[in-house]
Amino acid sequence: MTHPKNMPEENDALLFDAEAPQVAILRLLEEMSLVAEKTHEEGEASGSARQTAETLDKIARSMSSTLKCLSDLQAQNDRIRKADSEKKFTRYEDLPPPRPEDRKRFLERLDHLVAEIEPLSDEAAAARLESLRK
Repeated sequence: MTHPKNMPEENDALLFDAEAPQVAILRLLEEMSLVAEKTHEEGEASGSARQTAETLDKIARSMSSTLKCLSDLQAQNDRIRKADSEKKFTRYEDLPPPRPEDRKRFLERLDHLVAEIEPLSDEAAAARLESLRK
């Protein structure tokens, strides 16, 4: 089964492939038609009619369970796609404030990056570092 082209590749790994059940259904339909042709050619012999009925019953049960499997796979894939499309993101304003040590680490990193861009004088760097320690 091919996946829609608008879905990201990383989500494809979460989807279940429904190709195998579809192939199994086609194989069962083919087998059912072969049994029907064989019955038509052999006629209505009582022994073969009973065997044919049992064979068709087995095929029908196999097809029923395969169709159920296919339905479950498609439902699961739909749930995965729906969950992906309903992802909610937290706005920056709604995030809790950072912990003091996280804030300090962030400001130190910011100072380092700014220093790489525009070097500060020794007095300005010392004053900035002192303000971080407070």
